[in-house]
Amino acid sequence: MVKPFQMKQEIKVFIALCAFLCSGLGNLQAQDEKSWSLGGYVKYMQTDFVGKDSAGLTLLTDNLIHNRLNFNWYANDKLSLKIEMRNRAFYGEYTKLIPGYGDILGMDNGFFDLSWTLVNESSFILHSTVDRAFASYDADKYRLRLGRQRINWGLNTVYTPNDVFNAFNFFDFDYEERPGVDAVRFEYFTSGLSSIDIAVAPSDDKDNWVAATKYGFNKGSYDLQVIASWYKTDVMAGLGWAGNLGNAGFKGELSYFHPREDFKNADGVLTGTFTTDYTFSGGWYGSLALLYVSDGTVDKLSTGGTLNLIAGDISVKRLMPTRYTLTAMGSKALNPATNLSMVAMFAPGTNMLILFPTLTYSIKENWDIDVVAQSSFLELNKEFKHSGSAAFFRIKRSF
Repeated sequence: MVKPFQMKQEIKVFIALCAFLCSGLGNLQAQDEKSWSLGGYVKYMQTDFVGKDSAGLTLLTDNLIHNRLNFNWYANDKLSLKIEMRNRAFYGEYTKLIPGYGDILGMDNGFFDLSWTLVNESSFILHSTVDRAFASYDADKYRLRLGRQRINWGLNTVYTPNDVFNAFNFFDFDYEERPGVDAVRFEYFTSGLSSIDIAVAPSDDKDNWVAATKYGFNKGSYDLQVIASWYKTDVMAGLGWAGNLGNAGFKGELSYFHPREDFKNADGVLTGTFTTDYTFSGGWYGSLALLYVSDGTVDKLSTGGTLNLIAGDISVKRLMPTRYTLTAMGSKALNPATNLSMVAMFAPGTNMLILFPTLTYSIKENWDIDVVAQSSFLELNKEFKHSGSAAFFRIKRSF
């Protein structure tokens, strides 16, 4: 177990390092802005978890110091290199309660191991990972990228069944950049409105390879895409679209996964999402999305199931554990410095409700404060009950 004095010293060192990076990067950037750049941010976030057990209400507090560094080097107008990394310090009551948390953070699912747990104590963890590290060659008609990168084929905001390489957890709001994947990617632009995209993400395990091709094109007022993929142990076919229905936006994605082994007798999985959005007079923006997962559950969930949903792993085949999920979103800029948004997610059949309000305030340029909550409710024994909440306070300094 780490001693209190030691933990304080480690935290001070980490904060001092982040502060040094913040203060010095402006001068470093100015030396040669044409050939390279270095930026990022430092964030502090306090989290309060509220739950209920046989003894009554429980409250756990956790803390996170999060630093990100983004490095770009431009050899010429075609060849560039990008390296981005996250440095995070976790400490608090919740960190102590997760067995092997430091070991879990240190695991890297990519082809290369670019994740390190530098300090791994019961109440304090210091972790670093590189989530972008790729070279890019950009020509007039094509682009070639090699290395850890984000391949974002999803068209929607909340659910992205077409995102075969980089499915993400919508509840992990503190990871705006989303995860990357070790891959080779080649894009060929057949015209201004169409392109062919081919990517391969290798793995040491033959059952974890992902290879896919996407053809994107325009038809009328719609951008369309079709996808074919060798997805781990499945073959996959996908379709996506983005356009308008009158004055409202309309997007959708469909993906079908079928096991390669015993192809004739095996059952496949269909995932699909349909989203419409609209900007109202007065500055309000709203959207409504439906997600369908053919092998999702329609049974009642336990309290633990809800908490695991918010914090657990997400795959493109199962973006939610429920068969149907309806999500309504609304947001409005209250003034130039303040934005308010609300997400309400409901799963019919399981009767699960998750509320996700966010208030963002810009103190001044490059300084932001966020107040966020995530609350879940379930039908248990024919009663609709609160099953857990988390409140987050975050301050961010970008540089």
